[in-house]
Amino acid sequence: MRSRLSTAGAAVAVLVGTVLRGPAGSSRGMRPIAMRFAVAGIVGLGLAAGTPATAAGAAAARPAPVTHAAAPATVPVTAPGIAPDQRATAVTFAAAPAWPLVQQGQQGAQVRTVQYLLNSRGEALVPDGVFGSLTLAAVKRFQSANGLGADGIVGPLTWPVLVVPLAAGASGPAVMALQVQLNRYGAGLAVDGEFGPATAGAVTAFKAEYGLGTGSAVDVTVWQWLVGGIPTVGGYALPLPHGALPRSEYDDPHHDYPAIDLPVPTGTPAYASASGTVQAVNDSSCGTGAVITDANSVRHIFCHFSRRVVAGGARVTAGDLVGYTGATGNVTGPHLHFGIKTGSTNRCPQRFLLALYDGVTPPAPATLPTTGCYYATLHPQPPLLDYLK
Repeated sequence: MRSRLSTAGAAVAVLVGTVLRGPAGSSRGMRPIAMRFAVAGIVGLGLAAGTPATAAGAAAARPAPVTHAAAPATVPVTAPGIAPDQRATAVTFAAAPAWPLVQQGQQGAQVRTVQYLLNSRGEALVPDGVFGSLTLAAVKRFQSANGLGADGIVGPLTWPVLVVPLAAGASGPAVMALQVQLNRYGAGLAVDGEFGPATAGAVTAFKAEYGLGTGSAVDVTVWQWLVGGIPTVGGYALPLPHGALPRSEYDDPHHDYPAIDLPVPTGTPAYASASGTVQAVNDSSCGTGAVITDANSVRHIFCHFSRRVVAGGARVTAGDLVGYTGATGNVTGPHLHFGIKTGSTNRCPQRFLLALYDGVTPPAPATLPTTGCYYATLHPQPPLLDYLK
């Protein structure tokens, strides 16, 4: 397993134990999986001027109206309700991942986590992972009851109040929320609400990997790393935040060649889908974009950024922030164009993305189909540039 955080122009890492390079097995009940975290607004090389580098900046970069202030970059490790001998060993972090924004219209694991946590506070939501009107109302009730701005958005001020300190032996909806989060990183736990040996082992392994102390106690800091992180599966990462789009958007056809257009608002963070070397793109077709060439010479293509935050020639790791989505180049509206190319062949990325959305190892890029994911258009298209062909 590998853990790395990038800061402007320099890598800052917190390492506990042995950090293994390359594919590695997991321990204490967690499946073999590389776990990566992207800190929104923080990049290793070629940081663009004005890139948001705090939780407040990350929130400001999102398109939705946000009234949350920034959460502190580090949160005390001790937590009320947990005996001193059960608390995690205190660790000072250079930076923590930004709390995500979870709001109406989103679906997936982050929404389920919010629903379980609200249920632990007395709500009776169906934890279906869909942020609808009932979840919105429950969030607003919680915010009002706790002196927070009742905007219905779970962000940097709401998360630290909503999460629940936990320790081995606990049970209930808050434990279910914890299990949902651990499963994002391959723990493979039953979401049964029982903080038993398997859940304790998964927490212990997670904390050791990211320098979050020893033991299985879960405090605010551990929650922030769990919900704010971008996990990788099989060395790959979903190129957008999991809650940015429902699963159904990841199997949509492209217009006239293998690729996909993902409709997200301008300012949505975009993450490296693979580790590799960046080629910067600036032209009238792709607009501001990037091509990441991985170790197998597979090209991962990103187009229409509003801003790219990595420089050409930079090395990135799957899950690193590479830019913010937009509507540059030849577009009719804001979205992320994403493609995969092996040699001279464009591949259909839909199955690849669906697997990552589901948290399972995706098919190898070279095995992806080359047809069945696009339809011909009656309108003439501009010539494809070399990296798109």
